[in-house]
Order: sequence, then C-alpha cells, then structure tokens
Amino acid sequence: MDIGGIRAHIVGYSSTPPTQLWFERKCVRGMDFSGRRVDAFTSDDSQFRDCNFSNMVIKDASFGVGESDSLYEDCVFDGISIDSSVGNRARFVRCSFRNVSMKKLMCTATDFIDCVFSGVVKQGQFWGRTPEYLPRRVNRYDGNDLSGLDFRDVDFRCGVDLTRQTLPGGPEYAYVIDAEQAIQQARRIIVESWPDEEKCKDGLGFLGVLEGVVSEGQRQLIMRRSKKDDTANAVLDLIVSYAH
Repeated sequence: MDIGGIRAHIVGYSSTPPTQLWFERKCVRGMDFSGRRVDAFTSDDSQFRDCNFSNMVIKDASFGVGESDSLYEDCVFDGISIDSSVGNRARFVRCSFRNVSMKKLMCTATDFIDCVFSGVVKQGQFWGRTPEYLPRRVNRYDGNDLSGLDFRDVDFRCGVDLTRQTLPGGPEYAYVIDAEQAIQQARRIIVESWPDEEKCKDGLGFLGVLEGVVSEGQRQLIMRRSKKDDTANAVLDLIVSYAH
C-alpha cells in the first residue's frame, strides 16, 4: 500500500481499508493518518516527523520494534484510542497526546521528551531503564506535561525522575518525593500503632509492593487513591505525611 509516497507493508484485507500497517526503515514526514481504524500499527526502525495520528483507533500498537529506536518528532496523537501497546522501542519528542484513550500502555524502552498528555490510561508502566531481559539502556523522561492525564493502574518504575515532569494533582493522587524514607516511617507507624491485626497485615503487604518498586531505583512515586481499598488509602496517607 502506498501512503503519500511511503510504501507500507500490509497484512490483512477486508471490505474496509487494510487492517495492519507496518513501516520498516521508513522516513515519513507530514503524513496524515488521522481517523484510520487498524488492527495493528508497527514501526521497525522508522522515523515520523510532523505526522498526524489524531483519532486513530488501533487494537495493537507497536510504536517501535527491532534493534533500533523508532522516532516520532512533533507528531500529534490527539484523540487516539489504543487497546494495547507493549514494548515500544521508540523516542517521542514534542508530541501531543491530548484526550487519549489507552487501555494498556507498556513502555519498557521508550523516551518521552517535552510531550503533552491528557485523557485516560487505564493500565500502564513507564520504565526509567529497560528490564533485565532486554538490552540494557536508560530511558529518558524529561519535560513532559502529564497534568491532564487520568492515571488508573499506572506505575513509574526503575528511575523515572518525576520531579522533571508536570504531574496531575488533586486529592485522588498521592505524590511522594522521597519514597524510601517515607515508606520506612510508615512501616514503623503501622507496626507500632495499628491495633487491627488483619489491617496491619494488609497494610504491610501493600508497603512491601511499594518497597519492591523503590528497590528497583524509583525514588518518587505517584499513586491514585483507591475507591474501594480503605487500608491502601490509609497507608498512602501515612506515606504522604512523611514525604517532605
């Protein structure tokens, strides 16, 4: 399939346009993909500059596969809807992700630099360095505006510096700058002063999960308060009270 002079590999046909787009070692500039509905979008070592991905509907998005990063520079992803996006060996620079809807976004080898986000990410992980099973690299997160993003089940892991991002605020979020110290203080209070044995056990279990994240190098934490788990919320209140 030829898209504005760019040859894309196509897999799958129906009565509608092709359901899968694959770009391999392509340089794409100023392309308008807006409104397209595809089963899969894949980029292998390709570059996209000033492209418009607005209002696309993608079931499976792989923004970067292969041995080298794919690049997205000054691209617009406003209103995009993605069911699943995993891996993503890619770099996004000055991109707009306003009013997005993402069910699953896993960024283990991804850079975000000076990007703007709003909308909803239901489940996500953003890694400051790649997991051990991937070639080791440090991921760059710098100058991103996340203030309009609705985090649901979202984690920042392995050294993402949250002090260099603009984060969402409001009472539904708990932000902790020095997570290691705050967790230690919260553990002491729970052990010494929580009389309910079951609640104490649950609270310490929740702290154990957070301690695991911190042990991987994540110094700051941002978490959304639960609508159902009062114990987790009580633990978050303790952590935040010792965060400064």
